[in-house]
Amino acid sequence: MKIAIVSDDARTVSQHFGRATHYVVLTIEDGRVTAREAREKLGHTEGSHEPGHASAEAADHPHRDMIGAVDDCKLLVAGRMGPGAYEAIRSRGLQPVLTELRTIDDVADAYVRGALVDRPERLHR
Repeated sequence: MKIAIVSDDARTVSQHFGRATHYVVLTIEDGRVTAREAREKLGHTEGSHEPGHASAEAADHPHRDMIGAVDDCKLLVAGRMGPGAYEAIRSRGLQPVLTELRTIDDVADAYVRGALVDRPERLHR
């Protein structure tokens, strides 16, 4: 099982999905992290779309390139994101998770314990 966490420094969870520069992808097997890798994440001004936030109805197009690097993951974790990104992630078959947890290690620990909770109230408008 792989989970992707947006980050700018490979240690902490980015508080804004669209502005984050990287993903940290964790492979979790038998209740422990067995692999950890950094992957580049395109931003709002890169890829094949116009900058800015999309409506939920048009969510897939503006965020498609940002999400493509983690299509092999089951979850995508961020501190906050807009509703367009949230719906685009869901439409690609990934589970978006918004969290107040600050470090990637805390996210991994919560996931392994079954305590990682999505907090959709952290969506920004």
